[in-house]
Amino acid sequence: MKLSFLPAISTALALFVGAAAGQSSTSDFSDESRLALHPFLSYTASGQAMGNAVGSLPGHPSNPWVNPAGMAFREGLLIYGAPNDEVNDFLDDRDRSFSAMYRLSKSNAVGGGLIVRDRSIRLDRPVGKYDILEKALLLSYARRMGENWGAGLSVIGYQHSSDLDTLDGETAFAVTVGFLARSEIVLGDEFPVETRLGFSLANFGSTFDIGTREADLPLYSRIGYSMNYKKDHASQITVAADIYSVLRDKAADQAASADPDLETTNITDRLGWGVGVEAKLSGVVALRLGYLADDDVTPDGRSGGTFGFGVGHEILKGIGGMVEYARAPASPSDTADHIGVRFYMIPGRLTLE
Repeated sequence: MKLSFLPAISTALALFVGAAAGQSSTSDFSDESRLALHPFLSYTASGQAMGNAVGSLPGHPSNPWVNPAGMAFREGLLIYGAPNDEVNDFLDDRDRSFSAMYRLSKSNAVGGGLIVRDRSIRLDRPVGKYDILEKALLLSYARRMGENWGAGLSVIGYQHSSDLDTLDGETAFAVTVGFLARSEIVLGDEFPVETRLGFSLANFGSTFDIGTREADLPLYSRIGYSMNYKKDHASQITVAADIYSVLRDKAADQAASADPDLETTNITDRLGWGVGVEAKLSGVVALRLGYLADDDVTPDGRSGGTFGFGVGHEILKGIGGMVEYARAPASPSDTADHIGVRFYMIPGRLTLE
């Protein structure tokens, strides 16, 4: 079934640019921007290796927090864990991320995720200023609306630590919504390619307390586009690109209103982007390269090349796993290593080799 992407692209870009143009923010970033879950990070080794360009990838481990609509196109079960995923994340050194998704029927899929942050390096910093949202729990649902369209929603529960001695604190809630569409085109006379377009809005949320003041979660938007050539289920090439922005940083906006000396900029000045390519060879090796530039989106800014690989094995048809590694910029002057493990099971292919 062929599907034209021109209306979808026009609508998505109109939503993205329209929301951006209608708001403003300062050149500085509020604490909330530093503290919340950052949807422009993939929190996965494979995503980091591809420059975090995962917004249009169906069935990717990052779907629950980046674009839950991608789960609608997942076959079977996927479980992912990064117990020592060294994402710098601006104030702490390590984020441990876990996700899972399962396709219940042809049209429905469920999933979830958990991200836990290591705050050990912050012990010498003042209490209050650097408090972070220690844990983020996500529950996700996705539905296919026809053969080529899907939508998804993730409910996020942030556990905020009120001091350095306990993980107990108030819980803030947020919602991430996403859409994903796909189509087929033929390059030349013999290369059928699947194209995907993804769009998501992340962190529609409630207020929470930072010290003695009430704060709001920042709002993010993301558009992703990718092309996939699949020789078979084990050998394929994917090229992807994402663009993302901070649409709302309420605390920074209020600070700009109160202090005329603060520079105010449009949200379009806070765009970040990433590109990546992945080649899977015979279901055993995956090679990944990318580039990311989110200097204008993240508080500590970073840009540079990314790379990584995965090594896996399919024991039975439909049951297998992969160990993944990536290296990517973590700050303007440093890089970080990312390690993850995924397991998958596709019931329709459960037969012996």
